[in-house]
Amino acid sequence: MNLSKTTSLLFVFLCLLAAAFTQPSVSFAEQTTQENTPWGQFEDITASLFEAQKEMLFDDPEAAAAAIDLANEQLNQFLATYPDFPAEAEQAARDALDFAAVAITENNGNKVSAAKGKLRTALLLGSFQLTKSNIDSGDYEAAREWLLVRDFRPSTRFDRPGADATLAVTELVEGTTTPDKAWPKIEADLLDTYQGKLVETLGMSGDDSLFPNRRSESAGLAAGYWLLLEPAFRAQTGDVATDE
Repeated sequence: MNLSKTTSLLFVFLCLLAAAFTQPSVSFAEQTTQENTPWGQFEDITASLFEAQKEMLFDDPEAAAAAIDLANEQLNQFLATYPDFPAEAEQAARDALDFAAVAITENNGNKVSAAKGKLRTALLLGSFQLTKSNIDSGDYEAAREWLLVRDFRPSTRFDRPGADATLAVTELVEGTTTPDKAWPKIEADLLDTYQGKLVETLGMSGDDSLFPNRRSESAGLAAGYWLLLEPAFRAQTGDVATDE
């Protein structure tokens, strides 16, 4: 076995080991029957992209293509369940799956990994926008559901991950605060998290010590995090600064 193949299989093993500690102990097929919530369906779709990524590393493009087909079905169900999902985020998610499908025909596992990052952040973008729109409309329970579809900062001894946003939306549900006070806290928490993630993934995408698949996925994540952050950057610094 050559060195390239050995390192690829090692990467698969490490990914599977990490998944074993971060995901419920269910089969791939069983993952598609998770609770019908935004977070549950988000997990199903991203799990399908992980499966495609894994199958490409095992040199099985046919199985990878089947996983992408399943992801498309899951995305269609997700959008049927939540017809108010923002069009911009929907298009970004569909573009990511199309990119993955083409990558499989090219036998390019790195591009499949990049598509996984792009898909994840497309769904995070939609969740961010729906959290805001549900707060604006007064549906605070729905806002709390969508807030679960997010990334988190690492916790420290001084700060729990997502504490500001979680507490703010809980106070909205309990009627102890108002949207004009709660949303700035939620927005700041989420944008601070995604700015940190953008910096992190940009660094990883250029780190030659990481496996190519990991760098590619990090590049896809970075592109998606920027899509989330760009409106806020433009509002604060203007079009010229963000275009440089």
